[in-house]
Amino acid sequence: MVKDISHPFDKLKKAIIKWGYKCNNDCIFCHSASYRNERCLSTDELKNKIEDAKRLGVKLILFSGGEPLLIPQLEEILDYTFASGMYSGLITNGRLLANNMNLKKLYDRGLRYVYMSLVSLSPNKYKEITGFDGLNEAITAISNIVTYKSILFTINIPIIKQNIDEIVDVACRISLLSINKIKLSVIEPKGYAFKNYNEVVPPLSKSASVINEAIREVNKIKSKTSTYHDGLPPCLSPDYERYNRDMYSENILYMSESFEGKLFKVDYKNMDYAKGICDLCIKKKKCKGIYKGYIEAGDTPLIPFGRHKPKAIEKKGKDILNTNKNYEVNIGKLCNNSCIFCANGIVSKEENKLVDFQKIKFEIQKAYNSGFRSLGFLGGEITIHPDVLNIIKFAKEVGFERISLCTNGRRLSDYNFTKSLVDAGATRFMISIHSHREEIENFLNNRNNAFREKIEGLKNLVKMNNKIKDGISLNTCIHNLNYKELEEFITFFKNLKIFDFRFNFIRPENKAQFDKNIIPNLTSLKPYIENLIIFSEKQSDISVAIGDIPYCLLPDILLKDGRLLKKYIGELRDFDTFVTTFMSKTDPNFIDRFNWRERKVNFLKVKSPLCNKCTMDFICEGLFKNYISLYGIKELTPIKNLPQF
Repeated sequence: MVKDISHPFDKLKKAIIKWGYKCNNDCIFCHSASYRNERCLSTDELKNKIEDAKRLGVKLILFSGGEPLLIPQLEEILDYTFASGMYSGLITNGRLLANNMNLKKLYDRGLRYVYMSLVSLSPNKYKEITGFDGLNEAITAISNIVTYKSILFTINIPIIKQNIDEIVDVACRISLLSINKIKLSVIEPKGYAFKNYNEVVPPLSKSASVINEAIREVNKIKSKTSTYHDGLPPCLSPDYERYNRDMYSENILYMSESFEGKLFKVDYKNMDYAKGICDLCIKKKKCKGIYKGYIEAGDTPLIPFGRHKPKAIEKKGKDILNTNKNYEVNIGKLCNNSCIFCANGIVSKEENKLVDFQKIKFEIQKAYNSGFRSLGFLGGEITIHPDVLNIIKFAKEVGFERISLCTNGRRLSDYNFTKSLVDAGATRFMISIHSHREEIENFLNNRNNAFREKIEGLKNLVKMNNKIKDGISLNTCIHNLNYKELEEFITFFKNLKIFDFRFNFIRPENKAQFDKNIIPNLTSLKPYIENLIIFSEKQSDISVAIGDIPYCLLPDILLKDGRLLKKYIGELRDFDTFVTTFMSKTDPNFIDRFNWRERKVNFLKVKSPLCNKCTMDFICEGLFKNYISLYGIKELTPIKNLPQF
């Protein structure tokens, strides 16, 4: 019989033995569905495999199924394992551990490891996914298990379409329960999950996005629970690559299905590489790829590594970029719009509020003391903040020379309110409007009167234009409903005496992240961007800038003329902007301060290995990560000749 050990159970050599595939759940994603008719192992057969494990030097046997708690002679099997010098573990749904007496009997027989799957914290959702009303049993089991400090306890959360929207919330709530580990598992398209692929399996890129967000939010809580993921290649979780925990990292080295006669070394033959993508990646040798089911379904949103994460701006780019400093304060995510492509997504209860005036004042003063003289406010929606006038007045009193508001413009339809903003000290207005067609703008804003209010707001601004020394600009996302009409857009608003236009490619995040109906293919934009440049060159009174499009996907008219690049590419004109944003889904006191250029390069965008060969690599920010999830990287082509700036 083994003695109590002093080193972590993590380091013990482990093996998985599946006794059979009977289960007290009937999960809609069950991996073992195709094995349901396989015979369960007898007590003697289990003991034989335990002896095999012992000969292999295994110190911890993980019994699995099906549901291992249904093994008829489970206590006898654990006694035999313990007497053989090994501890036991369970890979289980946990429901039968709601009886604490059962748990104690198993603990006394050497149970020191529990890996428990939890699909939801909603009773109805749990029943929908598992086929049984068992959430209360699962929660009780968790409460029982955490009282045994010697048990290494992991909660596994498989990610499927039915629970993906609550993963972040579930992970955050579970992390507060004194559990050792949380593992967020990409669902393998196998068994029921393969048979019902379209109904059960989310896009791999969406699973990756949710996993990354969940790890980030759990880390903010600073609980004692460690959070990991499984099933994601490094390229889909570059910021959390070290959080990957597969069977190897769990020291699970052997495995045996019930129908196999012996234990076999763990392999990952159920995973593979995506041809034409993974071949380019310098990390291929250290990566297992993705589950083959995703490849069969054509879901391969992979981003090959071919470069180290670059600094935001290399030295030779500093002579080209605008180095004027700007600071922006995000006043909160509360908004009077509900845009269908909002980068903030569905805002949590914790985030759906405005930041306290005193906190904003602190950031304003801090920015001024750091040498900034240009200040901007964004949200959410700055104009609905109850202290908006006091915020602007304070910024002016502190000494800021340029005070900009980024707004959807709807409240500016009130002339007196707009005048009060200007009188308070606002020197620039950037109005977010994304179509010159009323029905489209209202649709995008998800508000019936949005277009009318914005037009009235613009007219009010134009009336007092002589007092707005830094101008009025339209901030427009390029999307599938407007990219063919950019010239008409400019003409429409020029007639309203608006002459400054910024067109940014839509960010494929949150609400718009996986929507090809709203996110166009960049290659399709080329001729329309070229026509826009030609049109703009014929106008002497307008300013046009384009942003968030990689240089190699711009038309030749720009790539052959450095003068035109500096004139039209927004990233070459933008101030070097720093940002303060408040609050998170888990921490209302959270504050994040960052450089916007660096954030885009290091977190929001990525590059292809081919980018190393591009003459514009030193200054190009790359592609949005989530764009690659939709359209891949095949559009990227290195630029051979550097234009003269």
